[in-house]
Amino acid sequence: MKTLSRLTLCAVLTLTSCSVAFSAGMSDVSGKALYQTGKKADYLAGYHGKALGADCAVCHPSQSVSDSEREIDANCQKCHGTYQQLGQKDKSNGKSISAHQGHLSISSCTTCHKGHEESFAYCNNCHIFNMPMKFGRAKVPYAPEDLSFYRNAIPNREETADIVIVGGGGAGMVAAIELQKAGKKVVLLEKMPILGGSSLLATGGMNVVGSKPQKDSGVKDDVDTFVKDSLHLGKGKNDQDLIRILGTNSNDAYEWFESLGGQLELQKGKTGGTTNPRQLYTKSGGIGRYMVEMIEPALVKSGADVRVNSKVVRLVHDKAGQVTGVIVKGKNSGLYQINAKAVILATGSYANNGALVAKYNPQFEGIITTAQPGSHGDGIALASEVGAQVNHLERVQIHPNAAAGTTIMITQAIRNNGGILVNRSGKRFVDDQAARNKLGPEIL
Repeated sequence: MKTLSRLTLCAVLTLTSCSVAFSAGMSDVSGKALYQTGKKADYLAGYHGKALGADCAVCHPSQSVSDSEREIDANCQKCHGTYQQLGQKDKSNGKSISAHQGHLSISSCTTCHKGHEESFAYCNNCHIFNMPMKFGRAKVPYAPEDLSFYRNAIPNREETADIVIVGGGGAGMVAAIELQKAGKKVVLLEKMPILGGSSLLATGGMNVVGSKPQKDSGVKDDVDTFVKDSLHLGKGKNDQDLIRILGTNSNDAYEWFESLGGQLELQKGKTGGTTNPRQLYTKSGGIGRYMVEMIEPALVKSGADVRVNSKVVRLVHDKAGQVTGVIVKGKNSGLYQINAKAVILATGSYANNGALVAKYNPQFEGIITTAQPGSHGDGIALASEVGAQVNHLERVQIHPNAAAGTTIMITQAIRNNGGILVNRSGKRFVDDQAARNKLGPEIL
């Protein structure tokens, strides 16, 4: 009962303290005074109050703050301009590195800029840029959280939906679009402040069997070859039925992307482990960013209820074990429950959870990851808690190309187009086009 009481109290205190602060701010007395002196005077709210004489309403259109904080973003952009406009301004001012021209296309100001706490450059969760920020520090790590802490958590409210999708990467976004088309009431939940997940970081290409670019180039390919290649790479331990589904539906997936206005070209050479050229790519660089930039507007247009800064901490189930909803920890709204007819987990990997990497594959303990900051394996933990069967967790893939001492990945296309791997003596030591499960051990 102590745990229950503490969790419930936390949720209530979070909401109450916010309300008090905003109410005071609207009265134009204690709210402003709170950020005039001491450490809080160094935050953005203090600067707006002291230097500009602004009250809380300048940033906050109402006394409550949504978890996605889009209403605050809108007010930021009224004064400062959009993400794209700020990027152009940085370029005009001669900045070689601009946080407003990054490959993540962050459209939310509050992703980096915080009004009531230290700000931080989201880019530096992966990079090591010298990117000083006003009112901030360089990096705030997104650490994995033990979700068992919420096992007995009591939500402060409930709502309903047809489908809840957990994870706002490529898979979750596409699922939300299609389910909305099917007439379902969909809520998409993403714990990070931006959409895209690991998809945003994809820099290589999309393997497609029987695509128009393949046919136009005279490449003969088929699903059986796709399956054979995949089984060879997986040393026969992968699920052959799932591989066949992936290969069979790959061209439909690409044509779906084309229907959004996307267009990819065939990589001329064979990519690691493939019999035939089948990887499609974009000349703009960064296929993941390109695809997300096409998919996200379609998601918005679909009418799905999309919420970032919204972390699912528990799956709700009935006595029979049927999953009936989720418990969400909203950044500003606290703990709440969504009851649903179905829950889709699209949460991705655990590649940025060092403890799990070391647990399932000890040889990689302490290795630097190029994964996105939120890849903590939350979906695995959530599903396991309600009895889901979990397979192949020991199959950790190591990407062979990363800039030494950083978390920056260098795309495989470098090797496809003539790049070579050498050791510290400058000597080649491995087939540059070998599969990753051969290259990784050879490099180690």
